[in-house]
Amino acid sequence: MPQTQRLYPYNFSSGLHLRLADPYDPSDESHMFSWGRAATGGDDAESFDLRADREWKSLHVELEAHLSEEELGRLLPKGSALERETALVVSVRCPTTKYRHAVKLTPSAGGVWKGDLLLARRDLRSRVELQPRLIRTSTLPSAPEELASHVFAIVAEGRPVRLFLDDVDRPIRGTVRVMWEDFRSSTNEWKKRHHNDLYFLEISDEMPILWLNERHVSLRAVLHDKSRKGINAGLQELMNGWLAEVVWLQLFTSSVGAIHFEPEVDEVVAPLGWRRDVLKAFVAKMYPDLQDETAWLRKLAELWRSPDEVGDLTSRAATVVQTIVRSQQRFTASLRAVEES
Repeated sequence: MPQTQRLYPYNFSSGLHLRLADPYDPSDESHMFSWGRAATGGDDAESFDLRADREWKSLHVELEAHLSEEELGRLLPKGSALERETALVVSVRCPTTKYRHAVKLTPSAGGVWKGDLLLARRDLRSRVELQPRLIRTSTLPSAPEELASHVFAIVAEGRPVRLFLDDVDRPIRGTVRVMWEDFRSSTNEWKKRHHNDLYFLEISDEMPILWLNERHVSLRAVLHDKSRKGINAGLQELMNGWLAEVVWLQLFTSSVGAIHFEPEVDEVVAPLGWRRDVLKAFVAKMYPDLQDETAWLRKLAELWRSPDEVGDLTSRAATVVQTIVRSQQRFTASLRAVEES
């Protein structure tokens, strides 16, 4: 995969290294984190796997950043006072919840900075990314041309460290579009006749649309609420989870039904577009041993057409849906949001 490389008009180092150590939960110091290293996914990030640690409320870790003295000498004038002229900042972000935080580390001897990070589980989902940067905090009027001289110049950076928190599957990009409409005035006669319903999933060969009924003002209020605690936050978790479950199950059944299968001539053809992507996501968890596409297409088609087997297929699909949308974690999060209100 191509890597983006930034060019700076001054000496810059990518040799900053961030180390995390001594994880514990201040609310339950008897809890032992697994803290295993995770696969990096092909990039330069160092990763730790906390997906087996389900019940923690907060995470405290010690942070320690390292940069060789040789590199420091290349980036800063001789005799520079690290504490006055620079700041080692670790940016902390959760892409899913948009949580943002910054931790300033304290310089120690020999190109070492130390500090602490405390994370609340309720603020986070999926993963957290930490990235260290060394930044100038004062101007350097008479600096040599090769040295950064302005405030907030980034002079060193390290590869990110990721904490994986949930075993969450990435959604299939662009699968469902969400739109609001008052079903009472809809041009769709079916929706108009069922104007008290909460939602309607419109499935087509293009992008399916999840229509939410804006007649129910309280539904929109709950789904758009920004609170992290309280009744609305708890309801939002449950509603999002419930809607995701019914949508995924309908997408799956529509996709299985679209498989072209003629057992008499042993012909099986995958549906196109998003339906094929949905089937691949489900089969990977339902029948992980079936790697050949023709084999799993045939199996799904046979089960779908069998009165004795279609029930088991649907039950398995419902189980997979709960994994995809994190039903258990959402339920726990909804309880926590209400309890902490």
